[in-house]
Amino acid sequence: NETKTELRRELEQQSREMEEMQNLNEANVELRTELDRQDLQVEEVRHLNDLTAELRSEIDKQSLQVEEEQHLNGVNVELRLQLDNQRVQVEAVQHLKGVNAELCAQLDEQSLRVEELRNLNDVNVEMRTELDKQRLQVMEFQHLNKENVELRAELDEQNLSLN
Repeated sequence: NETKTELRRELEQQSREMEEMQNLNEANVELRTELDRQDLQVEEVRHLNDLTAELRSEIDKQSLQVEEEQHLNGVNVELRLQLDNQRVQVEAVQHLKGVNAELCAQLDEQSLRVEELRNLNDVNVEMRTELDKQRLQVMEFQHLNKENVELRAELDEQNLSLN
């Protein structure tokens, strides 16, 4: 009876541990979803970086155009309009630089999260290994229990034949 009680306790403990593993697996799925979302954010950052480079290139081209217009036309009104346009574009680039810096900070945070996810995944693998060991122990216990039942039946038969 004590052995049965201990075995029941062990089985209950293993059930709780299996439920904990299921909860960890669900958490792992949620973390993978978050990682996918963050991967999309990384792609957005890269896209913004590309746009920033294109804007810088366009500003450089426009700067050359402004110099050529100033030299060729000497029209101050046109130069002032172009300069105003450049200022707007420079402000847009400055804004994009700020956005880019924020996105880089988010990328750093994401990298930390990715590392945390990898660590959690490593823990998950270890827990799965432990769960597999426990499953083998349960199977061994079931085999021994079956053997025990068979031996008891033989013993009962021998007791009956002795009586």
